[in-house]
Amino acid sequence: MKYLSEYRDEEKMQGYLSAIVSFITRTWKIMEICGGQTHTKEDNRCMSGLVLQDLKRPHACHEFGRRCRSEHPLGAPMVSSEGACTAYYRYRCVTQG
Repeated sequence: MKYLSEYRDEEKMQGYLSAIVSFITRTWKIMEICGGQTHTKEDNRCMSGLVLQDLKRPHACHEFGRRCRSEHPLGAPMVSSEGACTAYYRYRCVTQG
């Protein structure tokens, strides 16, 4: 997509969506669209919902630092450079709370 007006064209967007769906093999969540897109594969092992609601800390997740790392994120808080999991991973914050 080159122009913002393309996002507002429902027929064009349905075409893009159909093209995407035709070749993906797993469920995807589009997390933001702002000039480009950030996406992540939906993974039920990720506790991102609880982390985003501040109900759990990143290090409480069984996948944190194991299968979920900044170079291979499982959820939004590790995808974003400003995400809670990224910050904990990058700075090795392991405080309880």
